[in-house]
Amino acid sequence: MEYELSEDKKILVYVNCDINTIDIPDSVEVIGNYSFRNSAMNNIYIPNIKIIEECAFRNSHIENICLPDVVELREFSFSNCVNLHTLIIPNVTKINQGAFLNCDKLTYIKSKLSNEQLRLAFNNVPKYNAYIQRNREYKLNKL
Repeated sequence: MEYELSEDKKILVYVNCDINTIDIPDSVEVIGNYSFRNSAMNNIYIPNIKIIEECAFRNSHIENICLPDVVELREFSFSNCVNLHTLIIPNVTKINQGAFLNCDKLTYIKSKLSNEQLRLAFNNVPKYNAYIQRNREYKLNKL
């Protein structure tokens, strides 16, 4: 099985961690808790999704991810993604605590959020300091 959806087909609840690509149906609006946990995928582009649930990508091997329609990243949604370095989330309006906990290689975020809004996502990651450029691209520098 490649993936599993909720009964109403709006939540992606499980993804086989060994697959390299996935074609998610347009009906899906939410990436569920732990659904991509330990995933072997390196590059992910997922349109139409609005919410990334808690720990959805925890411990996954992703390096680059583009979520053009996501508006909220819940707690620890990308925690321990130690290979993640590029994140494109242009429509996110809310990032919850610890979203990028232990994402030490994350160096680029494209988002419309302010620097203060991003700080919450990086709690307990004191070695990074985000700064804003005019086009809302964030490059993270080690302190």
